[in-house]
Amino acid sequence: MSGGVDSAVAALLLRRAGFDVFGIYMHNWDAGDEAGGSGAGACTSERDLQDANAVAKKLRLPLLEADFVGRYWQDVFSGFLAGVAAGVTPNPDISCNAAIKFGALWEFATRQGADVLATGHYARLGRPAASGACAGSSGGDGSGGCGAAVEPLGGMEAWAAGAGAAAPPLLLRGADASKDQSYFLAGVSGAQLAHAMFPLGGMLKLDVRALAAAEGLQPAAKRSSAGICFIGRRSFGSFIEQYIPQLPGRFLCADTGADLGPCANVLALTHGQRAPLGGGPQRRFIAGKDVAARVVWVAAGNDHPALMSAAALLAPARWVAGAPPGALLGGGGGGGGGRLACECQPRYRQEAVSCVVTDAESAGAAGGADAELHASAEPLRPSRFMGGAAGMAAAARVLVPQSGGAAAAPGGGGAGLLRLASARPLRGLAPGQAVVLYDGPVVLGSAPLIAPGETQFELEAAAGAAHPFGP
Repeated sequence: MSGGVDSAVAALLLRRAGFDVFGIYMHNWDAGDEAGGSGAGACTSERDLQDANAVAKKLRLPLLEADFVGRYWQDVFSGFLAGVAAGVTPNPDISCNAAIKFGALWEFATRQGADVLATGHYARLGRPAASGACAGSSGGDGSGGCGAAVEPLGGMEAWAAGAGAAAPPLLLRGADASKDQSYFLAGVSGAQLAHAMFPLGGMLKLDVRALAAAEGLQPAAKRSSAGICFIGRRSFGSFIEQYIPQLPGRFLCADTGADLGPCANVLALTHGQRAPLGGGPQRRFIAGKDVAARVVWVAAGNDHPALMSAAALLAPARWVAGAPPGALLGGGGGGGGGRLACECQPRYRQEAVSCVVTDAESAGAAGGADAELHASAEPLRPSRFMGGAAGMAAAARVLVPQSGGAAAAPGGGGAGLLRLASARPLRGLAPGQAVVLYDGPVVLGSAPLIAPGETQFELEAAAGAAHPFGP
């Protein structure tokens, strides 16, 4: 229980259904570790705990407190900092759910006698429909095989009780498309989901707030949380500078190469965001950054072709089912010829786009990790706006597990490096961000993006096209 409206209503629904419920409030971040000691972050945490206690008192259920500050630093935040320092854009929310909410929290809950872990996420669990084909198998067209052949579980139906099968549940999108949080759960394994429950998965956020208000639950009008997982709203640049030294650089124009002025911290910016530059008739956005050269490339307009790419190299995926879909296995009986047709979503709330994923290592050559990465990525021409081949190699060293221990993390290491080709260009692809793969409503898994391919701007320039975005 976080002190927010979603966990409050989830607890209410479980109580109404007759479950024996207890709440757990997690302490995952010590605001005293920040510069300036206990500031706004500490105040927010205290208010959240007060709200959680108020809900627990009203619902007449015990509220326990658990300290995961050390685990959060070790399993989530240290990796996040390493990624930012290397110039990539990691998503801590995905690793946070896998390692903390469905890892450390579940371990704590079982010690208190819990059988199921219920959260306020807007996501659902499901099972294959009677036909039986689903993620991990393959349709004859190279798809994951699920599509509409899925039977969602009820919001308060636990997998163990509702299925009784050895196979893990499917992870599905939430019914409220505007609040669907399956993207953030894509790193959670099916084995972890087998003891999960999502009471709000079939509800609309508006109905959740209305129910909270009708029951007099204090967080009914509370603003939804945002920001870095368990840390909350912060100025990212100011916050990150407490842990990583600034890397000053220059802003360059993607169209002309002109120097547009100094950049205070290359590491605090990411692809696709609005550039902190004044002047000019149009807003400017970040087309990419070359950390080694200390350059941030910017382009005028939110839909400038320098922001768009239809190809990417992905790090090994974490598959919800614990293994790649059969379509990716090719000769292993999947029938997809090593080609997975699915949908990809590179950012939260960004529209999923049809894509094809293939095994990028099939043409790899021996000769060490770096040589293998270079050989396997040869068909992909990385964008110069992220440093070209050198930038891709630097990102790969951070994002690709180099040991069996790292690859064996919950969710499984998968089939190795992946090539992604989307049906239409995707905006603002950034090294490190999570690309979540779907088969209809079913989450197949997620993979960190190593490098975007050449942008539409670069492809058109190579073809000699006169460009309306030029000088």
